[in-house]
Amino acid sequence: MSVTLEISPLEQKLLNILPRIAASISFCCASHMTYTILKSRYYRSRIYHRLILGCSIYIIILNMVTFWGSAAAPAGTSHISGAKGTIATCSAEGFLYQVAVFIVPLYYAALSCLSYLHVTNKFKIERFMWIEKWLHLGVHSYPLGSAIYFLSIDAYNPIITSCWVASVPLGCGGGSGEICTRGPDNIGDLHLYMLGLPNILIALGPTIIIMSLYIKVRRQNARISSSIAKQGLTLLLMLYWTYLFRWIDAAMIFGGGEHSHVITLIANINGALIGVWVSIIYRIFRSDDPLMHSAHSNNITEQPSKQQNKGDCEGKAIDTTKAKPGPVVKMCKPEFSIFDGNNIPDDSPWQSYLSEGIDLEYEEEEDCVQF
Repeated sequence: MSVTLEISPLEQKLLNILPRIAASISFCCASHMTYTILKSRYYRSRIYHRLILGCSIYIIILNMVTFWGSAAAPAGTSHISGAKGTIATCSAEGFLYQVAVFIVPLYYAALSCLSYLHVTNKFKIERFMWIEKWLHLGVHSYPLGSAIYFLSIDAYNPIITSCWVASVPLGCGGGSGEICTRGPDNIGDLHLYMLGLPNILIALGPTIIIMSLYIKVRRQNARISSSIAKQGLTLLLMLYWTYLFRWIDAAMIFGGGEHSHVITLIANINGALIGVWVSIIYRIFRSDDPLMHSAHSNNITEQPSKQQNKGDCEGKAIDTTKAKPGPVVKMCKPEFSIFDGNNIPDDSPWQSYLSEGIDLEYEEEEDCVQF
């Protein structure tokens, strides 16, 4: 059956205003991450930061689509307040949203792959540096391909507050018995196989990778497995939290033919805040730029500066023990980041794990500081 939307003027205003406020906050966080990475040669030289950079750029695009919001919907759309656009603007908004809404979580999920490669290769970056280009290519493949396909079948139409994959009227086609005036008649199948299934895989993929890493390392060194479990769980919980309400909302609308204003509002606000959630993860797991700290402390050795100039020591520990990070970040940061690496004390179990079985051919050269 088709979805019956009964949205009061107050509910329409809330759906238009609150997600835009949340997107403004997210936009600032994503812009700050982008600026922080681009201005630092040290961060630009490390895979973790380059993946976050790609993620933050598409968060900015996603937030801009949220700003556009209802204004892109065709003028006269009854259930959308502030609709001022045309079919062309609706299609453009839907296309951009389809691309960004999948690339962002795929970049985030790629961090689990990075952690697996880092730990299993004991941060010998040269062993898997070649994989990075395939990660960037992979996160763009399906979003761009699916976005182009949806555009070719006129599948971008008004949904609750903006434009995405839907048919007109909302809920038509399939077994509803109602003929669609625009968009594919099999819209339910598209939602299931081209939106729902990929989202399930995006959630399951990192979960399986983190669990595999934990099991693998636990067999070799049980002392560091708890650290891997905590960091992996933090990454996964933030992923689930970001998209939980969006999944519930989509299941209710396209699966059950029901609409809950409260769930939709929470989903839109929480989804618009994605830049905040990714920023938190980024700050927790990133290493410290030694040159940034050298401006605040004279106790940092000169070796990090040499590493900074060479830009070829990714994944190596940096002596920033004298630097003073903020109290909140210091409290949340793990002893050793499986995503980016950082300086570790000599008595840490990570020290023994990373140093055992090191081949002479992989020993550090020139001015890189060893673990």
